[in-house]
Amino acid sequence: TKGFVDKFFDNVKVNDENEQIKKNRLELLFLLCKTFDSFADFSKFEV
Repeated sequence: TKGFVDKFFDNVKVNDENEQIKKNRLELLFLLCKTFDSFADFSKFEV
């Protein structure tokens, strides 16, 4: 099964035409990134 983040990007258009929706979704991504940063230093990961 896919994780939450995969489902989000598969089903949500972040850069929506509606500026308020776009702003809210970008803010959600920012908060998600801040949360992940509190758990791990992703600069140490190699892809």
